[in-house]
Amino acid sequence: MNRLRRSDPEPTRAQKALKSGCREPDREVLGRLTRKSMDVPGEPPLFPDLDRLYTALDALDAPEDEK
Repeated sequence: MNRLRRSDPEPTRAQKALKSGCREPDREVLGRLTRKSMDVPGEPPLFPDLDRLYTALDALDAPEDEK
C-alpha cells in the first residue's frame, strides 16, 4: 500500500506539470486519493469523476463572458 507521505515526490511533480499545462500527473495523483490517504484498499476515491472535477475547475477559471 502506497500511503501519501510528506516527502512523496508525486504531488510535487504533479504541481510542476500543472504549471506547465499538463494535467496527466495531477489526474494520476487525484485518482489515487481516498479520504484516508492514497491507494487505500477498499476505500472509494476522493474524486470519483475526474472529468467532472476538471470541468468545474475550468468553469471557475473561465472569464465571465465565457460562463
